[in-house]
Amino acid sequence: MTFAYLLRFVSSSFLFETENFQPKYNRVVFPSIVKDLDLYQFFAANFDDSLLNGNISYQFKQSDDGGYVGKTIEYPTINSYLVINEENVVNNDITIITQISVNRLNLLYDIAASWGGSISCVLFVENFSELLNLNENLKLFEMNMKSDPYKKSKLILSLLFGIEFMVDHVTPSIHHPYDFLYPINALRNVALKNAKTDYIFSLDADFLPSKGSFEFLTNDLYYKKLKTLSAMNKGYTAFAFAAFELLTVNFRVPFNREDLDKLCSEVKAIPFHSKISIAKENLNFAKVKRWCQGDILNYHTKVTDIQFLTNFTRWFKAMDIYPIEKDKTQLDRYYEPYFIALKSHIPLFDERFRGYSFNKRQHNIALQYLNYDFLVLPEVFVIHRWHIISSSKKRLNGLVKSTVGRVYNAFLTEMYNKYSKNSEFFPIKKNPLYFQNFM
Repeated sequence: MTFAYLLRFVSSSFLFETENFQPKYNRVVFPSIVKDLDLYQFFAANFDDSLLNGNISYQFKQSDDGGYVGKTIEYPTINSYLVINEENVVNNDITIITQISVNRLNLLYDIAASWGGSISCVLFVENFSELLNLNENLKLFEMNMKSDPYKKSKLILSLLFGIEFMVDHVTPSIHHPYDFLYPINALRNVALKNAKTDYIFSLDADFLPSKGSFEFLTNDLYYKKLKTLSAMNKGYTAFAFAAFELLTVNFRVPFNREDLDKLCSEVKAIPFHSKISIAKENLNFAKVKRWCQGDILNYHTKVTDIQFLTNFTRWFKAMDIYPIEKDKTQLDRYYEPYFIALKSHIPLFDERFRGYSFNKRQHNIALQYLNYDFLVLPEVFVIHRWHIISSSKKRLNGLVKSTVGRVYNAFLTEMYNKYSKNSEFFPIKKNPLYFQNFM
C-alpha cells in the first residue's frame, strides 16, 4: 500500500482515513510528585528536539475499508495536578465534572463564580506548543482562583495529553484522522474519577449553573430529598437540569431565575438546541411573556429532541421535582440532559467517542439501559454561553463523520447484546443501520 501523504496534522482539510492500522505509541511515565513539575522541561528531557519544535510526521492511508470503529486510547494523564482552595470543605458537596482545552481555561472562572462548590476539571493539552507557557499560565490561574469571587469553589485540575505526546519519534506513526479529535469522553472519565463527593454534576464548560443553585441543592433538607428520591430506584436516578442558551453575547454572570425570565421575554434566551420558528419582527411579545411563564406550548420556538423531554412548558410552572414522561419500554436516542447523579452508580463514558457527535447521547442511552429514572429539577437551570464553533465540529467532514457513525452503530449493537435481556425494555431491533437516520 502506497501512502498518499506524509504530513504533519495541521488541518482537517488534509485528513484521510486509513485501512486497518496499528498506532505506535510511546508510554510516558510521570514522576510520582507532579505538583511543581515544569511540564515543558519534563517533556524536553523525554523527547527529542524535533518533537518539541513541532516537526512530527504522521502517515494517513488514503483508501478506507470502512471498518474502523474507534479504539480506546490510553492518553498520558496527570490526575489532580492542581488542587486549588483545598481547604474548602462543604457539607453535602456536589462536584461539577467538566473538561476544557488550554485556550478556553478562562471559562472556569465563570463556572467557579456561579457554582461555589467542588469542580473536577480536566485540561486537554493537545500538542507540545501548548506546553511552552502552560506552567506560568496555571500559576496565574491558581492565584486568581484564590481570590473573590472564585475562592469559594474547590477545583481539582487534572491534565490529559494528546497523541503528539505518544508518538514513536523514530519512525512516522500511522494514525486514523478520527483519533486526533478532541477526546471528550476520555476527558470526562478522568474528571469523574477525580471527583471526591458522593454526587457529581455532569456539565460542559460552555454552560453555567444558575446563581444560587449550589446553595439550594446542598441545603440539608433539599439534599436529603435528593438522596431519598435516588434511593427509591436504588441509586439509579439522574436529576436533570433545564438547559437554555443565550442568543446574545452581552450578559452578566451568574444568572438567576429573574435574569432568565427577562432574557426569555426579550427572546435573548431560549431552550438549548431550539429553533425560533417566527420572524422576530412578527413576534407578539405579550405571547412571548406568557410562553416564558409556561402558558403557551412551543410559541415562537421549536424545542428539538435533544432537550424535548425536559418539558419546558411544565418546567416554567413547576413547583417541585417532576419525572420525565416517556414510555420506558422505548429507548430515547436523542435526549442529552445535564444532570446530577451518584458517582458510585454512574457508568463511565465510552472513550471511543471523540470530537463532535453522539458522545453525550451515548451516555444517556447507557443510563436508560441501566433503568435510570430521570427527574427534572424546576428550581435551578443551566445556560449555554455563545461561543465560536469548536474545531471538533469544524472537523466533522465526510471522512470523520462516517467514522463516528460506525462507532455509534457498534455501540448501539453492543448495548443491545449486553443489556436487552435484563433491561425493562427492548428498544431496538438487532443490527439495523442506526446511524444513517440520526445525523
